[in-house]
Amino acid sequence: MKLSTLALVAILAAFGAGLIGIFGISFERGEVYPPNSSFRTDPLGCRLFYDSLRALPGRTVERNLDASLDPGAATVLLLGTPAFGLSDAQKEVDARTVAGARLVFSLNPVTRPGRLNPSRLKWGATVDFGKSSAVVDAGNTARETLVYFDNLDLSWRVLKNGRLGPVVIERALNKGSLVLSAESFPFTNEALARSRDADLLAAVVGPNARIIFDEYHLGVRQNPGVALLMRKFRLHALLAAVAVAALLFVWSVSSPFPPVAGDVEGDAAAGLTARSGMIRLLQRSIPRSKLIAVCAAEWERTASSADPRTSSIRELARLSAPGDAPRVYREIQSILEQK
Repeated sequence: MKLSTLALVAILAAFGAGLIGIFGISFERGEVYPPNSSFRTDPLGCRLFYDSLRALPGRTVERNLDASLDPGAATVLLLGTPAFGLSDAQKEVDARTVAGARLVFSLNPVTRPGRLNPSRLKWGATVDFGKSSAVVDAGNTARETLVYFDNLDLSWRVLKNGRLGPVVIERALNKGSLVLSAESFPFTNEALARSRDADLLAAVVGPNARIIFDEYHLGVRQNPGVALLMRKFRLHALLAAVAVAALLFVWSVSSPFPPVAGDVEGDAAAGLTARSGMIRLLQRSIPRSKLIAVCAAEWERTASSADPRTSSIRELARLSAPGDAPRVYREIQSILEQK
C-alpha cells in the first residue's frame, strides 16, 4: 500500500475514533438530553434522583418514552414542565387520576419578571408570578423561581412554602392525587448533591410502589433505528466485519495485488502524438519502393469506378521509379485537385 494511502486511512481512523469518543462522552453524561431528564448525569439532570429511587426496596422505577402511557396506580414524574403547560395538561390529568395515578409536575424556573399573567387551574389553584427578579442562582440551576401558587382551595395541602408563597402543593384528585411543584431544582442532581431535601422528595413521590419518570413530555422518544436494533440483537461483530471488509476494499483498489516488484517510474516511455505514431507505423509496414504503389492501390479501392482520375493515378504509379516518390506524389496530388 502506498504511503499516502496509509496516511489517509490513519487520519480517517483517528478522526472516526475521536468522533466516537466525543459522542460517547456526551451520551455518558447525558448532555444530548434536555434538562430535568433522568438520563442526564450533569447538574441539570435528574439521574441521581432516578438511581436513588431504584435503590429503595419495594420500589419499581422505570422510564416512559411512549405517548401511550398507562400508569395505572403509579407515581408519574413529569419534571421540567413549562409554567404554562399545566393548562394544556388538564384533560390528561383527569384521565390518569381516574385510574388512581399520582401525577407530579415540576415547573421550569422563571427568573425574569415580564408580562406574565396568573393562570387559574380547574383544580382550584392559580399559577402566579412574582414581580421581583431577585432570584438566587445556585451553580447551573435556578434554585428559586418567580412562580408560586395562590388562591388555593381547601383541598390543597402545602408541602413547601417559598419566599413568594406556596411552591409545592398536593391534593387528592378522583381516585389518585396531584402534586404541583413550582421548583424543579429539588429534583436535580445538583440539589441532591448539595442540599437535598429527603423529606420533601419522599412526600412528593408518595407511597406508590411503581414510579415512572416520564421522558416523553421532554421530547425524548424511543425510535427503533438501525443503531438501536444492532445493540438489541448484539450485531457488533457484524459491524466490525463490515468495517474490515471496507478497509480491505480500500486497500485492494489503492494498491495492485500482487505488488509490482521494483520501482518503474524511471522506465516510463515518452508518449507519441497520433501523427508521429502513424508515421512510425507506416515506416515499419511499407517499404519506400512500394509507397506510391500502395497509395495508388488504396485510392483505386476506395474511389468510384467511374472516376476518370483513377486511370491516370494508376499509370503514374506504374511508371514511377523507386527514388522518384516525392515527384510522383506531387503529380498525383495535382490530379486529385482537379475537378
